[in-house]
Amino acid sequence: MELDLEDYDQGNVRVSSKYFNENLAPLPKKLKDWTWVNFTTVWAGMVHNVVQFEIAGLLTFEFGPLVALLVTGAAYGTELFAMYLNGHMGTKWGIPFPTSVRSTYGIRGSYIPVVLRAFSALFFFAVQTYVGATMINSVMGLYFPWWSSMKADVLGMHLNLAISFLLFWLANLLALFKGMREVKYFELVLGPAILAAFVGMMVYGLYLAHGIEPLFYLSSIRHVNATPYALLLATASLAGAYSTLVLNIMDFTRFARSQRDQVIGQAIGFPGIFVAFSLIAAGTISSLIYVFHVPYSKAMTYVNPVNPDRRDPRG
Repeated sequence: MELDLEDYDQGNVRVSSKYFNENLAPLPKKLKDWTWVNFTTVWAGMVHNVVQFEIAGLLTFEFGPLVALLVTGAAYGTELFAMYLNGHMGTKWGIPFPTSVRSTYGIRGSYIPVVLRAFSALFFFAVQTYVGATMINSVMGLYFPWWSSMKADVLGMHLNLAISFLLFWLANLLALFKGMREVKYFELVLGPAILAAFVGMMVYGLYLAHGIEPLFYLSSIRHVNATPYALLLATASLAGAYSTLVLNIMDFTRFARSQRDQVIGQAIGFPGIFVAFSLIAAGTISSLIYVFHVPYSKAMTYVNPVNPDRRDPRG
């Protein structure tokens, strides 16, 4: 078949239909309409998850909130440069990750990194879906007491959690089949909205604590051993959480209107919003421990806001 690449000054190119589909072809420039705002809101949508909340909490317990924020900024700020380098290819040629690796591994050889990425994505999606299911399950249990009574075993989970898992999975599946263009509009609304909800949680916690004292409370009740090795290990571990997106960021930047849009949007959205979210998580967790006088020995239980084994700190 003949592929029109006039948008990229490559003329018309004949390609075998055996190695081609519309999702792999360079995107027509008329469809490249993501601005820096879209990249910012997409990252805003990625950051507000329980796993990131837990990581921020763990770093806060280990180093105190101020050092934890510095570690977060160092990890994602360093990773940002790799995002730029790989993202440049997607913006310039309008190609996704599976197409970009063909230049290195060949057409058949590219199947290997693509399949490996798929396996990695399965595990990542499974973890995120389980975490999302625990959130649905917790909320349903609060509003409907009978929900918590569904304890029949389903694939190693209680029935209520299994139903929550299915609901969260279906919601993601519906969003997936809408395509990347719909993801842009989805995150444009929900990304900032959910982030604002987390800000509200932190503000309410600080209101209960009568100020910002909780942000410094954890550091005052334990010895913080921020050795260079510990800081380097924490930074590398934190960067690993989103290292997969360093590889396939062109799946997003292929939609960028210009290099400037993807650079500015990612600069604000990746390290900027992630540091801001870590501050929100640190403030929320610190306020909880301070207000309810949670002993440090039990504080780690409260890093996960949907931990089913958590007990009311007020007894």
